[in-house]
Amino acid sequence: MLGYGASWFYEMNEKSNIKDVILNARTPEYAYHLMLYFCKKMSSDIHFYMTVAAFIKIICVYYTAYYFRKQISSTFFIVTYFLFFYVEGFSMMRQSIADAICILSLIPLVSRSILKFIGCVAVAYFFHNSGIFMLVMLPIGLMRNLRYKYVYHLVFAGILYGSVSVLLSSLINTPIFKEGIAEHYLNSGVVVQKYNILITICVLLFALYIHFSKKEKRNNEIYFMTVCAIYTLTFLFLASYVEVAHRVSYYTFIPIMFLLAFFMKSGKKKSDRHFFITAFLIIYIVGFYFQWKHGLNGSDVYKTIITL
Repeated sequence: MLGYGASWFYEMNEKSNIKDVILNARTPEYAYHLMLYFCKKMSSDIHFYMTVAAFIKIICVYYTAYYFRKQISSTFFIVTYFLFFYVEGFSMMRQSIADAICILSLIPLVSRSILKFIGCVAVAYFFHNSGIFMLVMLPIGLMRNLRYKYVYHLVFAGILYGSVSVLLSSLINTPIFKEGIAEHYLNSGVVVQKYNILITICVLLFALYIHFSKKEKRNNEIYFMTVCAIYTLTFLFLASYVEVAHRVSYYTFIPIMFLLAFFMKSGKKKSDRHFFITAFLIIYIVGFYFQWKHGLNGSDVYKTIITL
């Protein structure tokens, strides 16, 4: 909030027009800079900008839930979004908007409108460059009919984990990383969030349970959930070596959140659905509580005059 929120917001006083904003943008996230510019023009109160940012996220998530209301448990989907993404988003000013737009990109992804999906991801990229990693869903989808697909993904995840330093050294000069400080991403590990690991492991166990119990003939959904869980865990463990891996893990978790809501709606036995809904909500709520006890990545110090 103090970095990409307040300081960038008040810097817009020095921008005279849209061209000036784009030419002097610190990063290639032009959509975010333009949002700041227009919000500053409309109101000098930063709470207006915060409201606009929140509105964008809510619209993306709610519309996605409404669009898939017949296929997923929309209530479960929205509740888990709030517990996992929303509050911490106030300390991830740019990426939280990109995350929400990538949630919206599930609509063209599921309908296999690839160009629309890529366009949606491009919009997310211009809010935060990490959004480009949502494109990993395309090769994952292309591999779904391979005979040994799970073996390939496990091998690739192992190679990714073992060669992260070499890979990062090759990527630091690309637009994915901010110019001038890219080298700081090397050896920039952070404390891995145990809550994210726990819930992803539970998702993986849930996918394996469905697969081996033969209660659901949803091979594509089980495949995507399993593979996304594998890569989410890989990125979360990599986060102890490089901070950006933690950010990437959100993009493989987004399909997981959607697919969980799908199985909470489509399960054959009502008692099973109720059990898993309760179990996962308990995990989400307990995880949220412990995150809150540790400051929610700095989000809980945020104050607003709107409630006065």
